[in-house]
Amino acid sequence: WFTILLTNKTIAVSEKTKNDISQMPFLRNKIEVIYNGIKIQKIETKKTAREKLLPSKSGENFLWLGTISELHKNKGLDVAINGFSKISYSFPQAIFVIIGDGEEKGNLKKLAENLGVEEKVFFLGDIPEANKYLSALDIFSLISRTEALPYVILEAGIAGLPVVATEVGGIPEIIENKKNGILIPKENIERFADALTF
Repeated sequence: WFTILLTNKTIAVSEKTKNDISQMPFLRNKIEVIYNGIKIQKIETKKTAREKLLPSKSGENFLWLGTISELHKNKGLDVAINGFSKISYSFPQAIFVIIGDGEEKGNLKKLAENLGVEEKVFFLGDIPEANKYLSALDIFSLISRTEALPYVILEAGIAGLPVVATEVGGIPEIIENKKNGILIPKENIERFADALTF
């Protein structure tokens, strides 16, 4: 609060962030919103991206769902895996691909095993310039419990992907529900599963 008070202007990456900060006294006129921007990079073709990420599942008959995310609790990957498990038997050709790494990897792998989807959930680890391979997916998801304004949603848009995301932070400032994606409440497994089959 004191640091912002001493500045001429402070940049927030979303209106939600601005509104949260502006609740503190004397700060409303000191916050300006400048949305994150990204450099448009070359996106690989679906075929090339799938062959690079997971050659054994690169055929067109597979339905690729997934995300790029750090593997920690704020990202809600436990919710995503639970939701995916609810639709995986109705859609046997569906797989869930997770690009990224983090301290929750062991717990998430165990969760996939307990739910019986360990052979359909793929942890690919950190991949340099992972956004180039977003085209491998058919549906992108970001089921975070908290966010500011995530770059990866913008990158999914550049890749032309439908997005299922939680209505937290600045995400609703990017995704208009049922227009360019589907927004769901955070930590709602059933709504995530429903959104994947919408």
